[in-house]
Amino acid sequence: MSRPSRPTLVAAATPPGRSAIAVVRLSGPDAWAILERLTGRDASRWTPRTASVALLRDDTGAPVDEALVLPFRGPNSYTGEDLVELHLHGNPVLVNRVIGLALTYGATPADAGAFTRRAVLAGRMGLPEAEALADLIDAVHPLAASQALGRLRGASRTWAESRRRDLTELLAQLEAAVDFPEEPISPEQGTALALRVDELANRLDDEARRASAARVWTRGARLVLLGAPNAGKSTLLNRLVGEQRAIVSQEPGTTRDWVEAATTIGRLPVQLVDTAGLRDAPGSVEREGVERSRGQAAEADLLLLVAAPDAPWPDAEPLPPSITTLRVWNKSDVAPPPTPDWIAVAARDGLGIEALTDAIEQRLPLPEDQVQLGSLRQEQTCRVAAEHVRAAAMAIRADAPPEIVAEELRLAARALDRLLGIIDPEDVLDELFSRFCIGK
Repeated sequence: MSRPSRPTLVAAATPPGRSAIAVVRLSGPDAWAILERLTGRDASRWTPRTASVALLRDDTGAPVDEALVLPFRGPNSYTGEDLVELHLHGNPVLVNRVIGLALTYGATPADAGAFTRRAVLAGRMGLPEAEALADLIDAVHPLAASQALGRLRGASRTWAESRRRDLTELLAQLEAAVDFPEEPISPEQGTALALRVDELANRLDDEARRASAARVWTRGARLVLLGAPNAGKSTLLNRLVGEQRAIVSQEPGTTRDWVEAATTIGRLPVQLVDTAGLRDAPGSVEREGVERSRGQAAEADLLLLVAAPDAPWPDAEPLPPSITTLRVWNKSDVAPPPTPDWIAVAARDGLGIEALTDAIEQRLPLPEDQVQLGSLRQEQTCRVAAEHVRAAAMAIRADAPPEIVAEELRLAARALDRLLGIIDPEDVLDELFSRFCIGK
């Protein structure tokens, strides 16, 4: 078999473990030739996009498994190239055996996301749609899956292209002023233009904010419990989880490292994180635990700031910026909270837990309509576009030359082009597809 310039990939497209069915995927120039070796059937006997049953054999002719074979010819396939799916019985021994034979016949093991990467490079799928596919696979709630499906069907692309057209219209007006300096933009026109630019910046900012808030419904939320020693963080975690996951003790500094536990609050899967108490720790180990607590807090989707009558919140402790927080007053059966902004609970007895879970759900609400952006990359790129649009509005109000305003709007347009994958798509492919599973 001649060695192709582009390798033929092979991988299991279903999760490891025992199951009724497992799928092995082959994609590349030798996919059908490898199928011939596995089945002993000439390629002319296979009909593209038509499933048929075949006996898979090893290189000695011994049977390996009976499989449902679904072959495709490029470019009419998921990857845009010749592709074969083998639907096997879901025994890992059989799956590994078939993959091993394919490797022997010239295939190469696929990296994470390698098949979808080829689909993007072949133009079968755009970058926003590939990101939506990753979100669809990872979604932890039915609405999040529905949102991702909307983006997979083009919602992100449609929205970004619409904002790109808005920028083009604004640029046309400014470039006319550059080309015809004898007809400058009047003060009234400048005011109207600045308002239009502000409106566009607000739309970009709002969509980035909505994307950030909705992302927890794709991957689940990370809730970090933070507070002084003996505030009852471990007791509260155990109460929310419904089992004894964290050690509870009256001795300060019991928790030296963070403890994680998965549960569901309302309709949202969450990862609860109990952390070491915040204080001037006497030992190096506990000091390291306190620093790790701060690191966990910085990565939280929601911070639960836990305090109690005998363990007040350390006022000197700085909070991570831009993190949503809830103030939880534990041991409220001993003393009421000092101010109304604290949620009163008694974690040991379960008092106030329902009010706390309701408050958590309110801080992490379900999106009410279609969220156009999904990934962190898309959100950050949208924020960059908004920053340049706002800079353009400020330049208009400062009577800056139209060339300066136009340049800011061009930079915003480039950001939206990056969101769409129009420019420099290779810069983000490695990061994007590292999130995929093998075989996708």
